[in-house]
Amino acid sequence: MIDPIYHKAIVRVTRKCNLGCPDCKWRGERGTKTEMSWEDWLNIVTETRKRNVQFDVVLFTGGEPTLWPRLRVAIGMVKGAAMARHISVFTNAVKRNVDITDYGDADAIHISEYGAINRWNILRLKRQNRRRVHVHYVVHVPTDVHEAETPLPAVCACVSMFFSDDKVYPCSVAAQYQFNGCHIKDDFVAHLRGIDPLRQDACKTCFNNRRNRSDREVPFVFEWYLWESSIGHMIALPWRLNWLRRVYKKVRRRK
Repeated sequence: MIDPIYHKAIVRVTRKCNLGCPDCKWRGERGTKTEMSWEDWLNIVTETRKRNVQFDVVLFTGGEPTLWPRLRVAIGMVKGAAMARHISVFTNAVKRNVDITDYGDADAIHISEYGAINRWNILRLKRQNRRRVHVHYVVHVPTDVHEAETPLPAVCACVSMFFSDDKVYPCSVAAQYQFNGCHIKDDFVAHLRGIDPLRQDACKTCFNNRRNRSDREVPFVFEWYLWESSIGHMIALPWRLNWLRRVYKKVRRRK
């Protein structure tokens, strides 16, 4: 079995995204059309079963994972192969005619709220299945890497087995900068056991390391989000009033 610190697996199924957030850490790759091939996904399933690896959580992410056409099939394979006790999808829910079936048999759907852009889609998904939908507020961070170095070990909750294409990494930052990776067909369990994910050189300057977060930065980030969200509310207000007016007219006609 894998070490307890790697109890979570993150699978990046595509680099494509339907948003253009300027502060996204994957912003350098979102314009590409690269996505995980079906062969690479089958290799992940085969190799994890061969090594008797079971995770507490398997999280599908991107880019935007719903742009990967085989997402529902892959979720069904994870559930059928008993690879994980819990299956989650991290999405922005920004698409037309969004439906709960787009996420297959996932146990949880984690949605980042972007104000007026996806709020109505979130409400629609919650009406379909409130227990599976979890909403998270977007935290805009100024940078992923800090100039000042902090001592190791890092204080980080982002350690996970990160699958990207045909490789596996000890965390998402290692995948972003492509270091300490291992080919999926190699003995990746032994490879990751030989790496202390909290003592990597990148941890000294990584923003996910809580030692690098000052008390000054986080309130500023949260205030910026509140300001952006309030602008989104104001932009959406005329549309909401028109929608309520149409609903009111329909009700009156039925009477």
